[in-house]
Amino acid sequence: MTQTVAINLDDLKALEHHAKAELPDEACALLLGNRMLDGQSPEITMVRIGDNVSTGDPRTSFEIDPKVLFEAQREARNGGPEIIGIWHSHPVGEPAPSAVDQARSIERNWVWLITGFDHGEPVTKGYLSGANDPTEFERLDIDTGC
Repeated sequence: MTQTVAINLDDLKALEHHAKAELPDEACALLLGNRMLDGQSPEITMVRIGDNVSTGDPRTSFEIDPKVLFEAQREARNGGPEIIGIWHSHPVGEPAPSAVDQARSIERNWVWLITGFDHGEPVTKGYLSGANDPTEFERLDIDTGC
């Protein structure tokens, strides 16, 4: 049985819109909310879009602006939502973890949303990094409440 991640439809559409706006580069954002605990599905309650500051080719790699990360961490320490994952786009290719994504995945049980494009239209799929090995991914269904 495939697990599910919940996200507000408006937040998902905002991510996909940002992916289109940043073409031909990858776009990225932090996913904040509630982690998967005791069989509960993860819930994304907020997205925090950041600039892609990758020192590599931004068309094939991403690194979220550290200022966005530090701000989200500070807010979480002060009672705000915690960072539960990452979103990014694949301007060319499937909305699935690439070999680079797998190699760079270090957080266990993190939600990964990845937006790719099918005939110019955004398609987003969800994944969960492994509890034991964060480089292994399990597919997540995306529930927008619709």
